[in-house]
Amino acid sequence: MTLTFTIAICVLDVASFFTVVPIMVSPPRERGASDSQSTKLAARGQRVNYSRHLTAHVACSRCGGNPMSAKRKVPARDPERASVNQPFSPNSVNKRSRLQGATEVHSVCPYCAVGCSQLVYVKGGKVIDIEGNPESPINEGTLCPKGANTFQLNVNPHRIKHVLYRAPYSNHWERKPLEWAMARIAQRAMDAREEGFVETRDGKILNHVTNMMSLGGATMDNEENYLIKKLFNGGLGIIPIENQARI
Repeated sequence: MTLTFTIAICVLDVASFFTVVPIMVSPPRERGASDSQSTKLAARGQRVNYSRHLTAHVACSRCGGNPMSAKRKVPARDPERASVNQPFSPNSVNKRSRLQGATEVHSVCPYCAVGCSQLVYVKGGKVIDIEGNPESPINEGTLCPKGANTFQLNVNPHRIKHVLYRAPYSNHWERKPLEWAMARIAQRAMDAREEGFVETRDGKILNHVTNMMSLGGATMDNEENYLIKKLFNGGLGIIPIENQARI
């Protein structure tokens, strides 16, 4: 069945005078039938079995009431619409994504225990952007305000990039090389272990340390925790081993 009704359209356009025209509501074409076949079936009053659709045409003085002429075919490459013919500055035309040519590196947010995945974009050996990873089932590309601020944590003129050491009872910091700091930490750890190591007690073998503990961060994965457990517990004898969270 074809339903026909009319509507009035008022447009403030002195160049085109729109008239009252019918809007035809006809059933959608039969599965496998073309548009021309559907039109012929509807014109003969034959019933077509498919979902409903709405087609409308507004006749004006430009098309003379011919629906086909009202459809303006714009070429795929219209010179009038080319960017070179538009009032754009060369800078606007030549704009490109800042991530173009950057290397994408998968990482994990360094803050809480949720373990949101991040995409770190590196270009020329420098981090240029950090975003959420949309392929992660944890955060699906989203980041909290702290996670979204990871780029500022990494690229910050106030970030300290060298070792600072303050001696006991000193009132100022001293700049030290990284090798000195690593050797200093290892030596202090061994000194503390030798001081607090208990081999036996009441005839029982203990082989543990009572004056040291290990507290890890939130972004440690299972593999890192496994190695920490083996080194600190099995190697050094540390009993209290914990970290903020596990991912």
